[in-house]
Amino acid sequence: MLWLLVLLRSTTLISAEVTSLSQNPVPYPVGFLVGNRNTHKQTLDRVIPYAVEAFNNKSSNGVKLEAVIRHYDEFSLHSLVEASCSLVTNGAVAVISPDGSYNIGTQADILGELKIPLISAVATDPHIKRASRKSLMLMSPGDEYQSNAILDLLNFYHWHEVSLVASDTNYGINGVNFFQQLLTLKSGAEFVIRSITFFNAVGHPDTMGFKNTLKNVKRSLSRVIILNCEGRYGRQVLEQANELGLLDEGHVWIVTDGITSSPQSLSFDGYFPSYYEGLIGIYPHIETKSHPYKLFKDKILSAERNLTAVSLAPHVVLTYDAVQIIGAGLEESGGNVTRQHLKCSSTDKWNSGEEFLLSLLERNYEGVTGNMTFRPDGLREKAAYKIVNFVNPGLFVDVGQWNSEKGLEMYNDADSSSVQFLGGVTQHPVGVATELQGIHLKLGATENRPFAYKSENCTSNDISCWKGITPDIVAEFSREMNFTYEFVEPSDGEYGYLNPETDKWNGMIGDMLQGKTDMITMDLSVSFERKTHIDFSVAFMDSGISLVIKGESSKSNSFFFLSPFEVMVWLMILAGFMAMSLIQNLFNKLSPYGEYGQRVHAMQTCKCGRCANRRRVKVEQNIKLRDHRNVECMIELAADERRDEMSFFSHLLLARSYTQRFCGL
Repeated sequence: MLWLLVLLRSTTLISAEVTSLSQNPVPYPVGFLVGNRNTHKQTLDRVIPYAVEAFNNKSSNGVKLEAVIRHYDEFSLHSLVEASCSLVTNGAVAVISPDGSYNIGTQADILGELKIPLISAVATDPHIKRASRKSLMLMSPGDEYQSNAILDLLNFYHWHEVSLVASDTNYGINGVNFFQQLLTLKSGAEFVIRSITFFNAVGHPDTMGFKNTLKNVKRSLSRVIILNCEGRYGRQVLEQANELGLLDEGHVWIVTDGITSSPQSLSFDGYFPSYYEGLIGIYPHIETKSHPYKLFKDKILSAERNLTAVSLAPHVVLTYDAVQIIGAGLEESGGNVTRQHLKCSSTDKWNSGEEFLLSLLERNYEGVTGNMTFRPDGLREKAAYKIVNFVNPGLFVDVGQWNSEKGLEMYNDADSSSVQFLGGVTQHPVGVATELQGIHLKLGATENRPFAYKSENCTSNDISCWKGITPDIVAEFSREMNFTYEFVEPSDGEYGYLNPETDKWNGMIGDMLQGKTDMITMDLSVSFERKTHIDFSVAFMDSGISLVIKGESSKSNSFFFLSPFEVMVWLMILAGFMAMSLIQNLFNKLSPYGEYGQRVHAMQTCKCGRCANRRRVKVEQNIKLRDHRNVECMIELAADERRDEMSFFSHLLLARSYTQRFCGL
């Protein structure tokens, strides 16, 4: 009886435990890798648990999630690996990383080897998606899409001269590379990049100096500047740019989504300086007016009272959607995704990993950020951005939109723009430097009288020491255009020529190409080789090679027209003329085809009796035939047009005719 009671008691306990497990299933661990320096770290620490709880509350088939958050130092590889492997040990079925492209590659290599899906909410570098990283999904559009949006914006306002300022991280470098490639493919020589400068993104932004980088931009005289860096560097870059006058009226600054996604990073303890007003930005498109977004915003702001609408940056909301995507994938599997405890040090792989990843990629999800579909390689199917404008009091407002299907659409045309530009103007700047006021120029020069030389008693390089044509021209320009300058001499004292072996320029041209000077103010001659590397201004002096010979006497000469030839040449020409006249007349007399010769020949060879009788009388009286020009005779052969028997006469008769002519017969 006692054994029966114990058995019944045990059976009851086991039944209760099974019922409890079915009603409270074991949640699936979802890992989160959040960097300690992430701008949205505090917001993410609140949103992630809320996102997991929101899914658990609406789950229809009992699938539950559990958030496992690991923080790490972004600049420590050991810290990153340790955090990633900790998630693996805790049995994470998927990992969400709300950090940038810098560390995503390492995370994907660790988790991909174990077939654990990794969803990046922020990374935009398409190069990190390799064939070996099949488990990686990117929720944000790639850098190439943002470059297309910027290029379309530049074309809209006809800004064709730009300078690029970027961090030397993957985010900054990739943005510059894609933009350069687009210019080569789409625009050719229409666009001019005045300068490209990278700053070293190591260390705390507050301790970093950017003025040396920005001075290159100032010297380039560029008026349109693209800033492509992470949000934590934006405030210091813009602050020091303002100190150099680069945020004055007439300038244009276009900031990328690294800054627009976290506008609070631009503030000084909640204060936004007025020189921000007029910034133009590229912002990841989120349907903020949609019902799902409004519902999400209202609920999370009421649940997390420390959060504000500004803190709900795109990357934060994408992280929320990533949780819902993973939950939906598990629901679709009916909760049959097997759990498997793995370790980074083992060679085992998650058996359900590939099948679970495929279910995530094939899903068309309507999230808070809008519709999301993925390509088989894990990249977003479509890309969309908002064109935003920073206005008071510290807000980015929508002024246009861009998507990969329709391109750019501004809410107003360029001439009646509602966009506020730097300096508080609404008329869009021309985008090129129209004045040099306040600019300091470094001018290349070397001594060469009379163009430029130093005073004999002057040993410094002060501009007052320089004399000559070009220093005087520069001084006059400086007074009229209100800029300052200094002269910089090349170390070798040369004007500049290209070394064919090293393919490098020396002299003043080399200094200018290396950025040591802004321009050259000397008598620099123009050559094809130089024009392929540098631009020339309008010439202030024309020179060339001339041939000088002794001039002729200035006395008047009536026979000047005989000057081209010497006397002997003229005599030979006259003799030739007379000889040709004589020969021509002679042939006219003797030739049987001439007017006179034909008649004589006919008289000497005619057959008519009258002609023969006349000829006999003349011979008897010794009368020369040439003296009787009026003798007329009807000669049959000469007058007969129907036949020409003259052509049948032999050479003997012709010779006889000529002999008689010379003998006087």
